Amino acid sequence: MNQYRNLSIISLFLLFIIIDTLLIGYINKVKEQHLNFLSSSSEKEAVTLFDNISISRAWNSNFDGVYVKQTGNLQPNPYLPNNHIYSKENELLIKINHAWMTRQLSELSKLTNKHTFKLTSLNPINPNNKPSAFDVKALNYFEKNPNKLYYTQRAKDYSNLNFMGVLKSDNSCMQCHVTQNYKEGDIVGGISITLPLEEYQIQYRDILNNHQRMIFIVVFISILLFIAILIVIHLFFKTHLQLKENVNQLEQLTQDNDTLIIRYKYAIEGSQSGIWDWDLVKDEIYFDENWKKMLGYETHELKNDFKEWDLRVHPDDKDKAIQDIVENQQHKTDFYLNVHRLRHKDGHWVWILDRGKTYFNEQNQATRMVGFHTDITQFKELEIDLYEKEQNLMNAQRIAHMGHWRYNATNDSFFISRALYTILGIKDTIKINSYRDLSVLVHSDDLNDFLNKHHEAINHRKKTSLQYKIINPITKKIHYIEEHISFFHDTRINEENFMGTMQDITSIKNIEKELELFKQIIDDSPISILITDAKANIIYANKYFTKVSGYTKDEIVGKNPRVLNSGETSLQEYKQMWETLQNKQNWSGVFKNLTKNKEAYWESALIIPIINENEQITNYLGIKREITKEIYLQKELKEKEDLMLIQSKNAAMGEMISMIAHQWRQPITIISMIANNILADVELEIFDTVNAKNAAIELSKQTQYLSQTIEDFRNFFKQDKLPEETDFNEIFSDISSIISASLKNNNIEFSTNYDESIRCKTYKRDIEQILINLIKNSKEAFLDANQSQNQYIKIDVQEEADFISIKVYDNAGGIEKETLEKIFNPYFTTKEAQNGTGLGLYMSKTIAQKHLKGNLTARNYDQGVMFELTLQKFL
Repeated sequence: MNQYRNLSIISLFLLFIIIDTLLIGYINKVKEQHLNFLSSSSEKEAVTLFDNISISRAWNSNFDGVYVKQTGNLQPNPYLPNNHIYSKENELLIKINHAWMTRQLSELSKLTNKHTFKLTSLNPINPNNKPSAFDVKALNYFEKNPNKLYYTQRAKDYSNLNFMGVLKSDNSCMQCHVTQNYKEGDIVGGISITLPLEEYQIQYRDILNNHQRMIFIVVFISILLFIAILIVIHLFFKTHLQLKENVNQLEQLTQDNDTLIIRYKYAIEGSQSGIWDWDLVKDEIYFDENWKKMLGYETHELKNDFKEWDLRVHPDDKDKAIQDIVENQQHKTDFYLNVHRLRHKDGHWVWILDRGKTYFNEQNQATRMVGFHTDITQFKELEIDLYEKEQNLMNAQRIAHMGHWRYNATNDSFFISRALYTILGIKDTIKINSYRDLSVLVHSDDLNDFLNKHHEAINHRKKTSLQYKIINPITKKIHYIEEHISFFHDTRINEENFMGTMQDITSIKNIEKELELFKQIIDDSPISILITDAKANIIYANKYFTKVSGYTKDEIVGKNPRVLNSGETSLQEYKQMWETLQNKQNWSGVFKNLTKNKEAYWESALIIPIINENEQITNYLGIKREITKEIYLQKELKEKEDLMLIQSKNAAMGEMISMIAHQWRQPITIISMIANNILADVELEIFDTVNAKNAAIELSKQTQYLSQTIEDFRNFFKQDKLPEETDFNEIFSDISSIISASLKNNNIEFSTNYDESIRCKTYKRDIEQILINLIKNSKEAFLDANQSQNQYIKIDVQEEADFISIKVYDNAGGIEKETLEKIFNPYFTTKEAQNGTGLGLYMSKTIAQKHLKGNLTARNYDQGVMFELTLQKFL
C-alpha cells in the first residue's frame, strides 16, 4: 500500500511540474504580447505625428510657402529668396516654407508636448538641420531600403522613441534642392521625431511587475494545491485501509453468524448503496435490488449481466473504470475504487462511488469481485456547482479589477479577499484588521470623505457608495477606487455583517479624461466638424462651425446640412457624393455655402462614413476647412499670372521681330539681286525670256518663303485650346523655321538628339514657346560673353515611363550661383531695363508646371548651363 501511495505522490509532483511549466510559458507569452502592443502603440503614435507634420508640410508646399506676420521669436528663413515682404499696412510678413514651418512647429512642440522633430538629410541645405547619429543611421537604412517608409529606435527601458519617416522628392523639393539633382521620387531626407515615452515606460514596468507577480502566484498556488492533494491522498489510503479492515470483519461475521449477514444487509439498504457480485470463473454477475433501484429500474427490468453496466456507463468515464477493475484483478491494487457516471432510466446521469475487492484462489487467480455502488450525485453536483461559482466569481473579479471585504459586527472580525490585496497593491502577508486600516492608502484629498462615509454606513446600517483615490504603496501611482457597502442581518445565527466591494476604475477614469480631452480638442479645433446620423441629420457641431456658419448648436442640431446649400453645387455632384458615401468610401470636395445671414463662403470638405461591426453605416463625420480667402487669393493669383503671361507674350513678340529680320535678310537680298539683274539685262538690251522665266520662278520661291515665315510666326502666338498628339519632328521643325537663321548669323551651332518614334499628347505650342525662350537666352549669353568660337546649343530628348525629359545645353560660360537661384523669380533679370522684362523664365516655369504638368529646372555643367524641361507624356 505504501508503494502505491509513494508512486501516486511522485506522479502528482511530476504533473504539477508540467502544469507549472505550461502556465509560466503562457505568462511569458502574454508578457511578450503586452510588450509588442506597447511597441506597436508607440510606433503608431510616432507615425500619427509624422503624418500630421507631413500633411502640414504638404499643405505649405502646395502654396510654395506662405507669408505670415512676424510675431514673438519667429524669424525669416535666411535660406529662402524673397523671405519677407511688407503688406499694404506696412506690416512685415515672413515667408515660411515647409522646412522652416516644420522647424517652428518643432520648437513649439518641444515646449508643450516635449516632442521634438526636424527635417534633415545626409546633405542638408540648412546647417541647423544637420543629422544626428540616429538620423544618419535611419537615412542610410532608407538608402538601402528605398521601399521602407519608417525607421524606429526605442530605448530598452521605454524612456523614449527615436523615429524617422522618409521624405521623397516632389516638385516642391526640387525647387529648393536644384543643385542636388534630385529626381521625383528620390529619397531626399526624412522627418526625425523624438518621442518621450513616460506613460509607456510606466506600463512597461507594470508589465514586468505583473509578470513576476503572476509567476509567484502560479508557484504559490501550485504548492498549496500539491499540499492539499497530498492530504487527500493520505486520507484516501487511510480510508481504503479502513474499508479493507471492515470487509475482513464482514467476512468473519458472515462465517460466524447468519444474523450478522441480515444486519449487514439492513445496513447496506439504509446507506442507499447497491451490491454487485461478479463470479469471474463463470463470468456471472449479480446486481441486488438497491443497485437497480438506484438507476430507476425494478428488479425484473434489468438482467444480471455485465452488459447492463457496460451499456450505461458514461463514455468519458468508461476506460478509467475498466482500467481500475483490471488493475485490481491483476493484484496491482488492494482495493478497487472508482467514481463514474451511469445513465438513469429517465436519461439523466447518476454519479456513482464504486468500491470493491477481488478475491483470489490458492493459485493466486482472480475468482470473484464484490463491491458497492453508492449514489453521490447530490454531493458531486454541489461540488461542481461550488467550483463553477468560485471560478465565475474569481474570473468576474479579475476581469472587473474588483475585490471585496467582509466585516462581522457581531464578533468584530474583518476579512479581505486576495483580489483586493492585488488591487490595493499590498502583500497578503500584511494583516488588515479593520476598514480603518485601509485608510492609510487613501489620498489625502479624499481621506475625510472616506472615513465619514464608512462611519455612516457602519453606524447606521445603510447602503453607501463612494469614489476616492488611493496611492499604491509599491508603485506610488494613484488609482481610482469605486466602493459599494451593503449591510445584511443573518437571522439564523443572529449575526450582523457588512460587505464592501471595491473596484479599480483607474482605466475608466483615464478613458473619461481622454474622452473629455478629445471632445475639447474637437470642439476647439480651428476647422468645422459635423457628425450626422445615418439619415444625414446633424447630431453634433463644434464651435468653429457655429462661428463660420452663424448658426448656434441648438439651431443646427437636428437639421440637414443642406440648409447651408448656396445652390451653386450641381445635382450631379451631390449624386456622385452620395454614391461614394453609400459605397462606404470617403468623399472629398469643395462647397460654396451660405451662412445664416446668406453670406457666401467656401469650404473644403472631407466626409467619412462611420461603419459598425455589422458593416452598416451609422453616422457620417464631416471635416471642413474654410477656404474663402484661399479661393479669392487663387483667383487674384490667376489674374496676375494671366497679366504676366500677356506681358511675356508682348515682350516675346518684340523679340520675334528681330528674328523675322534674320529670317528675311537672305530672301530679300536674293530678291534684290534678281531685280537688279533683270534691270541690267533690259538696259544692255540683252533681255532673255528664258532667263526672265527662271528669275520669276526664283522670285516666287523667295516670296513663298517670306509668306511661310510670317505664317510660322503667326502660328507661334496662337494658344492651343486642347492637348494634341505630336512628335518632336514637328516641334523642332517649327522651332527651326523661327530661330535657325538668327543662330546661323551669330555662328551658333544648333543640334538635336531625339528618337523620332517618341510621341506625346500635350500643348505643343507651350513646349515650343519654352524651348525658343531657352534658346534665345543661350544666344544672348554668347553675345554678352563676346564668345565667337565653338559656340553650340544642344537639345537632348529622353523618354521615361510617364514623362519626357528635354535637356537644353550650351557652352556660354554658365550662370553665377547667386543668380542661378533667382532666375525663375518674376521680374528678375540680369539684362538692361530696355532689353529684358524678367518674365521669360518665370512664365516658362509656370507654363511647365501648370500646363504641361511638369517642371523646369537649371544647373551649371562644364562650361555652360543645362535647362531641363520635364512634361507629362499624355495629358
